[in-house]
Amino acid sequence: MKTIIFALLVSLSFIGHSQKHTNYIITAEANALMCPFLSPKLISSIEKNGGKSVVKTKELTLLFYCEQNNVLSEARILELVDNLGYDPRMFKVEMKEEE
Repeated sequence: MKTIIFALLVSLSFIGHSQKHTNYIITAEANALMCPFLSPKLISSIEKNGGKSVVKTKELTLLFYCEQNNVLSEARILELVDNLGYDPRMFKVEMKEEE
């Protein structure tokens, strides 16, 4: 289900957008992204580091993309997670390069 939602969001975000980009899916164990304090801070931090169209789904998954000239590495995302006080071992980052 989250893959379908992600594909739909990405498709809608990129209509008319021809620059290469990388799509991201971030999930966390124990509903960590449910936190009303840390979750918005993580979204803001991702945006400040180049994340575009950051969305938190009902399934508590973060979806976003980065333009090819400003890709976030998994290590950098986990560093942002850690800096906020989350346990980075609870997080999974999926990345897929698209055109």
